[in-house]
Amino acid sequence: MGGTHAVITPVNVHEETVDFSLYWVRDLYNDVVDEAVVEGTRLGVRVDAARFYTSVKPVLDLDKVCQYPNDTAYVSKSGVADPCCQWLDAKIPCDVYSDKDGFERFWNDDVFRRLRKGRNFPSCQVCVLSRVFDELSFHFTPKLKGQLISANRLSEMEGESDFPDAELIRLCVKNRLDLPALQRTLLRFDVSTDELHTIEEKGLGALPSLDRACWDAFRMSDPPSAPVDLAFAGVFAGIGWGPPIYEAQNHVSARWIAAGNVASLCSAV
Repeated sequence: MGGTHAVITPVNVHEETVDFSLYWVRDLYNDVVDEAVVEGTRLGVRVDAARFYTSVKPVLDLDKVCQYPNDTAYVSKSGVADPCCQWLDAKIPCDVYSDKDGFERFWNDDVFRRLRKGRNFPSCQVCVLSRVFDELSFHFTPKLKGQLISANRLSEMEGESDFPDAELIRLCVKNRLDLPALQRTLLRFDVSTDELHTIEEKGLGALPSLDRACWDAFRMSDPPSAPVDLAFAGVFAGIGWGPPIYEAQNHVSARWIAAGNVASLCSAV
């Protein structure tokens, strides 16, 4: 088709589609994305997509980050509208088509005035701006979040329980370790992924023991005996590798060895 740039955008789930969320197939999704980006690079197409286990949760002042009530207006022909796409509170009357002063009243509604003073509505508490791809609630539609709030169920998904690997991800990003690749490797050899949390205790010093556990499991497996082609920015098993890099314009994909300066290669997946 002649395209040079593709963006893979996740679709938020409703109550009836929650079982189909990407959140439940995180590792499979990461593998498919890696394969797609490698193929895109080969074809000269830049592919952008979020991956699980790569996002560090930011510390945000929502009052400063969110500018929707200051410079954006969502209007509708239905007669009511929302301040933003994440809104799940009561809608605001909005008649901008038959009333010449309708927008003025909408823009200066009490809800907008209160929002400009502080982002403290229930909608703001679950806003996607303050969430990362690894959090379950990131993948919910505002409507589903509203239903959970009404049923007093959203609190079950709040806090650290919604992002259990936050510290592990932070340390891997800091040390330029590709956590999705580590996760993939341990799963490939049936080594418990709980072992990855030793990185929280030992940092890069945890890599030799992880490598040894995978190597021992590899020796007991039935590895392929024929030569295989490996895309180092793609899906393979190995410990100590950094995040993949892609230069679609040059048809080049590669992967750095991470901060530990040593990396292993066990097998093609």
